[in-house]
Amino acid sequence: MKILLRFYLQNNKLPIDYRRIMLSFFKRSLSDIAEGKYYEKYYFTPERRNFTFAVNLPMPKFL
Repeated sequence: MKILLRFYLQNNKLPIDYRRIMLSFFKRSLSDIAEGKYYEKYYFTPERRNFTFAVNLPMPKFL
């Protein structure tokens, strides 16, 4: 499964730790949906979690 998120930024700069920000957004989204049911499932149970994430920046320009 893939999910596409589009963010509109106030400026064209991302912090060095942008992956941590994306993970925080993902975790916050899980806690807001269905009264936190999915957040508890993925972050409070000691089971193996079968998911991963990657951030794709199409055609980035590093300066």
